[in-house]
Amino acid sequence: MNNENLSIRLHAVELAISRLATSITENVGQSSIDLKAHVLYFRERLGRGGLEPHQEQIYKQTLALLDPLSPKPGDEF
Repeated sequence: MNNENLSIRLHAVELAISRLATSITENVGQSSIDLKAHVLYFRERLGRGGLEPHQEQIYKQTLALLDPLSPKPGDEF
């Protein structure tokens, strides 16, 4: 598979995850509570620092996917 196809697939996966996360967050229930707990964990972990640069980027991207409606860490309003 070439890089262009991989890029398209990756973008599609990211979009799907973001939409699912938004849908789960909008519904009240155990899944919503679990998702919010994971988002809180990633935010707290980033706030503590001490992560390897690669790991920090992974955490930031994970937050962007799981919580697409919130400001991203490091973004200024």
